Amino acid sequence: MRLFGRRSKGSDSPPPAAWYAAPDRLGFFRYWDGSQWTDQYRPVQRASTPEQPEGTSRSGLPESLWSAVRPGSLASEVRDAARRGLDRVMRTERAPELKPVKPWARASVWQNVVGESHYREAFLRIVQETRARRGEYGTDIDGVSALVIAEPRNEYDPNAVAVFVLGHKVGYLPRDAAALYSAPLQDLADRGEALAVEARVWVAPVDDTEMGGSVSLMLPPAQGVQSFNDLPGVPCQVIPQGGAIQVTGEDQHMDVLGKYVGDGERHLAVTLHVVEEQKTERSKPYDCVEVRLDGHRVGVLTRAMSEKMVDVVQYISDRGKLPVCRAVLKGSSLRAEVVLFVAKSHEVSQRWLDAVDSGEDCAE
Repeated sequence: MRLFGRRSKGSDSPPPAAWYAAPDRLGFFRYWDGSQWTDQYRPVQRASTPEQPEGTSRSGLPESLWSAVRPGSLASEVRDAARRGLDRVMRTERAPELKPVKPWARASVWQNVVGESHYREAFLRIVQETRARRGEYGTDIDGVSALVIAEPRNEYDPNAVAVFVLGHKVGYLPRDAAALYSAPLQDLADRGEALAVEARVWVAPVDDTEMGGSVSLMLPPAQGVQSFNDLPGVPCQVIPQGGAIQVTGEDQHMDVLGKYVGDGERHLAVTLHVVEEQKTERSKPYDCVEVRLDGHRVGVLTRAMSEKMVDVVQYISDRGKLPVCRAVLKGSSLRAEVVLFVAKSHEVSQRWLDAVDSGEDCAE
């Protein structure tokens, strides 16, 4: 099998026969017979350095040839391939420096990652860093966080989406899925952020020298990577995600909601406000939680549900921040409904409340 069969005009002599870092197989050396690649491979750990002649590099290529080969020649192709192979063996590809952010919509779909066989060194590192217990047939690592990052400059696919676990690249989203997620993920990257999701990692020996693995991710819908509308441009606090709460009275605000509806669900950021409501002239006023979309009222919570939300809404408001929560809009310009996904007052933790009180950048 010839991987470097073309000679350019004026090419210099090819490198001597030796073992070189295989450009086509991670973690292996491949034998170059002086004119072409052979089908002989040896694991890196078994390609013993003492067999290499004095004055050779770690790849087996004589040091004098690293700089002596003519650009574009057969020798330079072999040299560059050996360097690439060595780089892949010696290190893993690290994630860009981006701030991890949770998806706006609830993550609900498991997605398998592809291309893991090209990143076997990463799986070895993951096992080492997590100190995961190795079973008889492999290691199952649950509950780790993965970053999902668009790669618009990928030479094979401008919609490529890379996956990193513990900072190590482990593969990519399949092409069809990447086409859906690339744009919203690139929007995050433009803001210096990266989508952080739950991952499951399975690691098992490929042979006695290498680890291989597989990864699956819990992803949100592509349209829910970030909110459809922008968060308020004033200090605000996102309330942790919780169960579904139906908003009432949306039919009275279709002039606003009609501008946001689409063919599918819209994952929105809405603000919550404590207002005084009175059902009839004779009824007693009560504290009600009003829902606003980009500053416009789009409904209220029922009296019973307002009682469960008013404390946390007021707590945030009293500290000079605007309470924000996740919402889903469904319907058409004729009629639509809004559902909140937010933790009630008794469901938020004391640690979270303390962080809000201290002004820290608290997690949801």
